[in-house]
Amino acid sequence: MCLILGPQHSSTVLPWFFDNTPPHNVSSLSDLINVTESYTDETTTQIQMEPVEKTMAERRQSIQRICGNTPLSPFMAEAKLVKTIQRMYISRKYNVAYCPIFKAGSSSWLEVFANMAGVLTERNRKLIARGKLQLNNLARKAYPKNKNISEEKNAVMSATRFIIVRHPFERLLSAYRDKLENRARREYYYNRYGRHIVQFYRTHKDSTERPEPTFHEFLSYVSDKQRFDEHWRPYHLECSPCVLDYQVIIKMESMDSEEKYLVNKLGLESFVTYSALSRRHKNTNPSGRTGSESAMKYYAQVPRELMQKLYKLYSLDFTLFGSSKQILWRVADRADIVSNGGKLPA
Repeated sequence: MCLILGPQHSSTVLPWFFDNTPPHNVSSLSDLINVTESYTDETTTQIQMEPVEKTMAERRQSIQRICGNTPLSPFMAEAKLVKTIQRMYISRKYNVAYCPIFKAGSSSWLEVFANMAGVLTERNRKLIARGKLQLNNLARKAYPKNKNISEEKNAVMSATRFIIVRHPFERLLSAYRDKLENRARREYYYNRYGRHIVQFYRTHKDSTERPEPTFHEFLSYVSDKQRFDEHWRPYHLECSPCVLDYQVIIKMESMDSEEKYLVNKLGLESFVTYSALSRRHKNTNPSGRTGSESAMKYYAQVPRELMQKLYKLYSLDFTLFGSSKQILWRVADRADIVSNGGKLPA
């Protein structure tokens, strides 16, 4: 499920939850949400590639312009660059470098990288399906970190570099549903985060309540404590787009066409067939896909004040990648009604 991201906004424009004016041309939340399910391995023609090339160039220029407003010191820039390069998966054979952002299409592309390296055997596929093998660990073994940072840097700088992003609020919801909503098969996340969140934010102790944190409790924890897991850490901290220039920046609401563009650009068609079939029809999230109905359900319980705090926390991601600040306007409005005893807020 992918939320439609709006056009790039100036950083001076107030986000939707500071403004009571409804977004234009929006009749329902379904108008703002697009589910991208299908994937075909059709070859992208030059005519189809040209507009995507233009979009990629515009995104790069926008990020460079925004980052130029707050330049980093050489020391800080180098430290961020080294840290980011060590996170990346670098294929020297196919001259491509990927900085994975978890809960933003990462499983699909780690699968492609594993396939490129020839380690996605039938046996390993079965182990992954049974939860006995983690895809990111398999891919990391195929693309180990090089202790020679200079060599790694040269490889990255000569490669096609890409990232995939999604709306920050959609990613937060997806991370919660996948890692913290249900304790079953997620004991690690419950022990590391879930039980602490409940301890911090559940004021009344009721033995009949679920032991897992609610979505509201999770968002309060993220907003107040700012302790980030890789599944909800801001993009600019994960992949440092202000110090590493990515030629390809894919957004999940237009992932279908932009993936085709990248696959065609890199000549990876033969490695995508299996991944395309598996990733579009099988979701590893035990709670299922995060669709439009679940978005309405979860965000309806989130007060506008908390949404304001979350926006400020992720504001650089919103600005860098042009994410719509009005995307959940109707949901937040409904949340205000819920929190006000069913009455419209004054």
